[in-house]
Amino acid sequence: NRGGWGGGGGIKDDAVVRDAALATLYVGYARVLWGLNSELCTELALSPYTLLIGAPENARRDAPSRKLCVENAENSVRNAASLDATNGDAEELLKEILGG
Repeated sequence: NRGGWGGGGGIKDDAVVRDAALATLYVGYARVLWGLNSELCTELALSPYTLLIGAPENARRDAPSRKLCVENAENSVRNAASLDATNGDAEELLKEILGG
């Protein structure tokens, strides 16, 4: 297996394994973001190394908020679900984030 992803089952199988692994990472990232309080989310948003979409232009130190982290958590978990529709963790976390 030259691709290094699976057990040599072919390109399609390797892509499925890759997508499932990426989905797991996206869910983990979403879970961390979802768990941050306002102060930690704002600190992350203001970091020069942040991966948050919409930061730091939408973050203010004088008005801590979870909004960016919640939006990014939702985006991350939606990416996970589109990569691996069988990922139950993504479905459960999305329901939690959306309040259902």
